[in-house]
Amino acid sequence: MKKIIQQIIAICLIGLLGVRMGEAKTIKKVAQTGLQFLKVDMVSRAAGMGGAFTMAGQGAEAIFYNPASLSETPNDIEFFATRVNWIADIAYNAAAVTKNLGNIG
Repeated sequence: MKKIIQQIIAICLIGLLGVRMGEAKTIKKVAQTGLQFLKVDMVSRAAGMGGAFTMAGQGAEAIFYNPASLSETPNDIEFFATRVNWIADIAYNAAAVTKNLGNIG
């Protein structure tokens, strides 16, 4: 009985050693550049702050970081326009206009 158990264990070990373990394949995200322009800072002040412009932004330029801060626009009407030159001669243009409508919304 002891010899049979030893043979079964030996067969199991040989079987385990002979089985090739499945290689873990990682999914490579190659050439996926969709919507990367959303990571580009449109305001130079925000770029200097590392993109942490959520609470600091006021006026028309705040629409790119925190649209809720448009309620605190200091002027009656504001205009903001920018052009960002990015890699591979790609340029992003952006503009925003805000108008204080009082209690309308």
